[in-house]
Amino acid sequence: MAKIKLDSKNYRVHPDKNKMIIDKSLKELGAGRSILIDSENEIIAGNGVFEQAEKQNIKIKIVETDGTELIAVKRTDLKTNDKKRKKLALIDNHSTDTSTFDFEAINVDFGEVELEEWGIEKINKFEGNIDDFFMDNNDSKKKDRLCPHCGKIIN
Repeated sequence: MAKIKLDSKNYRVHPDKNKMIIDKSLKELGAGRSILIDSENEIIAGNGVFEQAEKQNIKIKIVETDGTELIAVKRTDLKTNDKKRKKLALIDNHSTDTSTFDFEAINVDFGEVELEEWGIEKINKFEGNIDDFFMDNNDSKKKDRLCPHCGKIIN
C-alpha cells in the first residue's frame, strides 16, 4: 500500500486537547470515521485522526471511489443502544469542536465571494484589546461577536 501523506496545506488546527480526545477515542472506542485522501494519497480531510491512528499502529483500509458514492463505515461490533456506541457518537462529534481553523491559510486560498457562497464569512485576524472585542463601545454591554480564531458566534 502506498504511504498516506499529511495535507501540506491543512486548514484545521489540532491543539493538544483535540489530539488527546482523538487519541483517547481511538484507544477506547476504536475508529469511528473515515479520512479522505486524493489520488496521490495526500489527506484532504482527517489529518488529526490519521496522526493519532498512525501512532497507535491502527491498520488502514483504502476504499476507492470517484466521488459518486457515499462510503458508509459500518461498525459491526456496535448496536443502537450500546453505551460504547452512544459514547462514540458524542466524542466523535465533540472532537471537531476542540479544533479550530487556520483562517490565514484559508484566506490565502479562497476569495471572500467563494467563501460566502458556502456560508463562510471571511475572517480577519483581530488586532487590539481583547476586551474591546467582546464589548460594545457605545454602551459597554456584551454583544454577539464572531470569534476571530474559531469563527463561532459568541454571546
